[in-house]
Amino acid sequence: MAYEHINTTDSLNTGRVKLNKAIDAASNAEVISQKSDATSVRAEQKADAAVTHANSVQEQFNQVVIEGDSSVEAAQARVRADGYSFTTLQERLNNSDAQLAESEKDLNQSKSYFWTSNFKNVQDPFLYTPDVFYQLVEGLTHPYATLGSIGKDQSEQYNVRFWKYEPKNYEKTIFMIGGIHGGETYGSYFISNLFKMLLDDKVLVPPQFHYLKEKVRILAMPIANPWGMSQNPKTRYNSRGVDLNRNFDWKWAQQPDDVPFGLKFKGESPFSEKESQYIKQILTTYNIDIFMDLHNHINAANEGYDYVLYGDTNTEKILLELKNYMIRNITNPNGLFSITQNDASSNNYASAVLNIPSVNIEGLPGNHYPRGSVDDINHNFDTFGNATRLLAGYLTRKNNKPGFYIKQLRKSYADGALTLSNNKNTDLSDSVFSFTPASDGYITLNGYVVAKQSVAGDFFAGRLVAEQPGYIMQMSTIANVYTNGTNPILPLNTVLPVKANLPVNLKILVVNEGTGNCTIKRFSLTMLFNEGTNLSSTDELEDYYYV
Repeated sequence: MAYEHINTTDSLNTGRVKLNKAIDAASNAEVISQKSDATSVRAEQKADAAVTHANSVQEQFNQVVIEGDSSVEAAQARVRADGYSFTTLQERLNNSDAQLAESEKDLNQSKSYFWTSNFKNVQDPFLYTPDVFYQLVEGLTHPYATLGSIGKDQSEQYNVRFWKYEPKNYEKTIFMIGGIHGGETYGSYFISNLFKMLLDDKVLVPPQFHYLKEKVRILAMPIANPWGMSQNPKTRYNSRGVDLNRNFDWKWAQQPDDVPFGLKFKGESPFSEKESQYIKQILTTYNIDIFMDLHNHINAANEGYDYVLYGDTNTEKILLELKNYMIRNITNPNGLFSITQNDASSNNYASAVLNIPSVNIEGLPGNHYPRGSVDDINHNFDTFGNATRLLAGYLTRKNNKPGFYIKQLRKSYADGALTLSNNKNTDLSDSVFSFTPASDGYITLNGYVVAKQSVAGDFFAGRLVAEQPGYIMQMSTIANVYTNGTNPILPLNTVLPVKANLPVNLKILVVNEGTGNCTIKRFSLTMLFNEGTNLSSTDELEDYYYV
């Protein structure tokens, strides 16, 4: 409020009244000021206390996130759902961020029938010694894994490593070996990287390998001939000059004879060498469903081979599927494909004598890319990796016998012969198939559809329709699988339990979602029926319901 000034015309008494009012007002202002100062001090004290408390909370947070607080709750927060424990909560958060960042790639790739290798930090494996391969998994631990040795090699200089990856509820067992010929290193490189991918929880496993990681026991001898791989130059033979892959007890006597370190020296007798004895020991000790011997063809580039695959009647159709993938972009493919069993090799012994479905897969260094380059290694890892997952997916653990092959449908169309109506679901009539299983079991369906689109921005979509009326049906809300591009390839796969004596109906449904022209170029659908328990997970059946 405003106070009156003393004027020259005021009487003495009037001036006294005005002066007293001013003095009273000043006194009141001082009291208010003192109260404000006290309030300010209290406020400052509270602010200081708040800062101190905030610093304390921040320090506690730092302890939890950065330094690894030992409290029960913080410790629980550092443990992932699958039981893997991170050193700090911050490490787990960083790992989760990385997984989220890759999730879109992961989801896109999960739609792909075949796996595409994308290793970046790789080197020419011909330059590697056994120790370098072993270092890829050194220091890695996993509750499913045991990394050890089975014994000394024939030279008594080197341990023959034997690795085991055994999920709690595994459904089948694969035994794979590499480097039985010491100069062939690509198989050893693949096995070492496969185990690194399975054991290292910081490495994101491709979607196509999730089943392998959770349901397949993998036994591995990454380098079956460490002496031969340790020589300079590397050699095909072991320390006694024996070609170990001619030292097995299958048609051994019929093999040509030679001298030690000669091209065809098969040893003094079947299993005369420790290295081949170890392979036999594993083959006969464990209940093995699939045996894989991984090589690389030394002269692949000179001979122009696009595939070199050896198998048996159990694995023939799987290898044909792999072969078709390997030559998918090659106009006039050239290669070797055989299911005969003419030599005393490890895979022939496993197949012919022990009745274990077996393959010999040859990597092909330098046949399409410079040998040892990143593209060359990934190209060969594609072959080994897809062979592994195809074999794991097609063969069951029931008496070491493969699933009963039902039918393979393939159809190619002339350009423009089969044109889709836009935004309308269309059944591929050539894919419609029905059969009635004689026993309970499950069907495995794998295939693809190739289209041609005039507008790259259009989406090509579709799905497998697989139902058994009276037992299991697809939900009406099931989503299509999507892809795009001017020449889109749509991967299709599913696993479905079935009952005996009820017809199973199968077909491929496709649609072009867009405004351009879309024609079907070709499709392939492989159907297998297996007796026994369904191996699919509940997630794979989420789009179905039981009648």
